[in-house]
Amino acid sequence: MTRTLLTIGHSNHPADIFVRLLGAHAVTVLVDVRSVPHSRFHPQFNRASLAASLPAAGIEYGYIGEPLGL
Repeated sequence: MTRTLLTIGHSNHPADIFVRLLGAHAVTVLVDVRSVPHSRFHPQFNRASLAASLPAAGIEYGYIGEPLGL
């Protein structure tokens, strides 16, 4: 089985559009590598918000920002 690794930025999309874009590219797991998984201006991309919104779309959320983030 071949797996593809994509890198993304969240831009300023609303959560539903962001999830739809992930689905359109067959993303099944999103791994957050930000050392500070928080956005003051776009709270839909906070760690807790992402972890809550992705499973309904069949997308798993993982966080590994502590060892990988800046």
